[in-house]
Amino acid sequence: MEKTQKEHDLLAKVSYEKSLELIASQIISELSTEDDPPYEEINDEDLKNFENPCFGKLGCPVNENAFYQSICYWVIMIHKHPEDPGKGMSLATTRTLYLFSRKADPLGYANPQKLLRDNFFIEFLIELKRHITDYQKLVELIDISISTFPEILRIGNSEKDFYKTIQEFKKDINVVEIMAVINLAWEYCCQQEKMKLVRKFLIEGRY
Repeated sequence: MEKTQKEHDLLAKVSYEKSLELIASQIISELSTEDDPPYEEINDEDLKNFENPCFGKLGCPVNENAFYQSICYWVIMIHKHPEDPGKGMSLATTRTLYLFSRKADPLGYANPQKLLRDNFFIEFLIELKRHITDYQKLVELIDISISTFPEILRIGNSEKDFYKTIQEFKKDINVVEIMAVINLAWEYCCQQEKMKLVRKFLIEGRY
């Protein structure tokens, strides 16, 4: 039976529980059982900020939508205005960032209020950001995404697919670019003034 557009949509396809299974559980359980120090260096001030994280706190997103909005902003900025005018981000890179951005969107889950309860969502965002900006963990996360969401990443044999094989997709993806976008997005989403610019840009569609 042919799948409907709704079934293809990430928000409809992934339930609240399944999203936690695919991303949050994998990230948090891995980090909590890891004996080695994390790849990303964390200073004392960062640890202090993240002891009791909350939206609006120094070093944390200004609100629950900020990280998602900031990722969208930077994808547009870098894709539309690349340093090299002859080359923007590849489709593999932009689709992967799109997938990650949906994970950062509270409205992408079946029960947003449950997600925001007890600071769970901000802790999830912190771990998601750390995971994506760690090269080794990012590669693992990309492998999970490829096997779970090939249709969203445009991998397959349908007319809508751009990559026929996983190898083609991996060859075209730029993990360094993904890490850079996520780092920039996090930096912006933690600053009220920067987020005013981001929201204005997205609302007015200045791209």
